Amino acid sequence: MGEEVKVFGFWASPYSHRVELALSLKGVPYEYIEEDILKNKSDLLLKYNPIHKKVLVFLHKEKPIVESIVILEYIEETWKANPILPQNLHDKAIDRFWIKFIDDKCLPAIRKATFSPENERQTAVEEACFSDVCYLLLPFPLPLPLPFPLPLGLQISLVKDFFRFLLHPVRSDGGDVEQGVDDGVPD
Repeated sequence: MGEEVKVFGFWASPYSHRVELALSLKGVPYEYIEEDILKNKSDLLLKYNPIHKKVLVFLHKEKPIVESIVILEYIEETWKANPILPQNLHDKAIDRFWIKFIDDKCLPAIRKATFSPENERQTAVEEACFSDVCYLLLPFPLPLPLPFPLPLGLQISLVKDFFRFLLHPVRSDGGDVEQGVDDGVPD
């Protein structure tokens, strides 16, 4: 399918990265449009997402789709090659659970710990550490061994690679801190 695909995203948005990852895994070419969400949202972003007025916006054939989970399902159903979710319905349900867990538990905790004012950051980090997010880490001794293995027998690329993204440190400019480091996640 040679249709034009555009992604309106933000370099630090895990939702943008999730959709970009899915498109890459599927081999779908796309144009990435970086949005300045803090100071100057583009007219196109506001046009294509008039309700939320924020990233993430996925544009296919000039038709916008918002919300990363909805976009991922659209990508999976539109481009059948290189599935990003398992074909087995039970395995697919498990992966959808983990995607929802990441969205509902991990990302808010990370966001709060990252963007809290400096004088509140320690408390935010402690709250995140004692939240449901830590249930992911319970099977592992502390400090966490490196490379860090995932607590799941993940067979699909989308959830596995998104966990890799969450657990891999990034610089403030979005680049990798260390290139070529084995993260312990089997490919």
